[in-house]
Amino acid sequence: MKIDSHILLLFYPLLVIDSINGFFLLNGNSIPVSQIYKFILLFLIFSRIISLSPKIFIELFFLFSLIMGQIFIISIYNGSVFEKVLSIIVVFFKYFLFILSFFYFKILLKNNLINENTIKNICLFNFIIIIINMTIGLFGFGFPVYSSSDSDVSVGVKGYFFAGNELSAVYVLLSSIVIAFFVADIKKKSSIYILLFTLFIYSALLATKTATGGILILSIATIIFRKKYIEKTPFDLKSIFIVTFSSVSVTLVSIYFFMQSEAYERMKYYYNELSNIYKFLMSGRDQFLTRKIFLFTSENSAFKFFFGMGEHTSVEMDFFDTFLTFGTLGILSIYLIYLVISLFIIYSYQKNTRSFKGSILNVTLLLLFIQSFVSGHVLYSGMAGIFYGMIMALSLNLSQKNIETEMKPFYIASCQNEKSRFSNH
Repeated sequence: MKIDSHILLLFYPLLVIDSINGFFLLNGNSIPVSQIYKFILLFLIFSRIISLSPKIFIELFFLFSLIMGQIFIISIYNGSVFEKVLSIIVVFFKYFLFILSFFYFKILLKNNLINENTIKNICLFNFIIIIINMTIGLFGFGFPVYSSSDSDVSVGVKGYFFAGNELSAVYVLLSSIVIAFFVADIKKKSSIYILLFTLFIYSALLATKTATGGILILSIATIIFRKKYIEKTPFDLKSIFIVTFSSVSVTLVSIYFFMQSEAYERMKYYYNELSNIYKFLMSGRDQFLTRKIFLFTSENSAFKFFFGMGEHTSVEMDFFDTFLTFGTLGILSIYLIYLVISLFIIYSYQKNTRSFKGSILNVTLLLLFIQSFVSGHVLYSGMAGIFYGMIMALSLNLSQKNIETEMKPFYIASCQNEKSRFSNH
């Protein structure tokens, strides 16, 4: 459909718009270019789903009405000012855009209105925008990822992107697309190692545990899944040795170069400050969460326990952000649909013949799922949410397509048997 071609074009400059938004912020102009652009995109997708799948539209409209009704009730109960109400609505819209992205691309793929290359091209274009931003960041343009209060010390580069933590999730997601679609066509193993090493170097520039840890895990997964699904080499003693040696080599080389970076110095500093590995991984979020939960429970309000605080309360851990902002009702309505989608993808993946692409994407989705509980910036991310939903839809489509491919010979044989039986009669 022509209308879908126009909507899909709007997905290409997503990170360009975020860069423009960051450029304005850096120069002291808080023009919400990105928010306006994504709101228009949200409206267009929501409207398009009406004709593509009325049933899904009704279900999504029910979710939208439920949360908006909840926000209205608690704002009346608390007498919340407009700014607080607006902050909750903006947070919900970020989640809703993620859900809309998933269902929109799921419907398009299911009805063959697009193919997997459409998603690959969108993601690849936005990946290039990230690389360009980080490269110019090395020359001093844009924002650092972290800086001291007096701005004398800065660590990491992100170009003109403002949200560093969200960018880490986006980088891991888009890197998985690069790996999934290009590694199979690379013949030389040395070229694969160079690709993985380059991805890791750029992740180190972001100076976040999500980016560096995520790419390192994806690199090891790439070596294992390539051996299994592309080379189709059985895992005998020799193969296990080769995979282990390759994985350890990539890990050690990556760690060595990472230890030469400012990102490592930052992480070492925080590890020494926080005194143990748990606090280091949580980056102090556990202490912040403890204080928020204490304040929440001290009010002893059954209404807020069920409906939420009536304002956006973030501890940068998506599950607890959901509970504090939207209450138990929010956990049930928001997380239920998220978990159902995730479990359905896992179920479809387990049922199919499996593939390199599907395995890489599912590892990435699992990583982001874990991240959403530990460091957040996944479900409520204006940057990552759209790509997260898109890749979830692609992963599900790949799994279901493999099931259909696997079952097709049996279906043809069944039809031939039926035809033979009737002709005998």
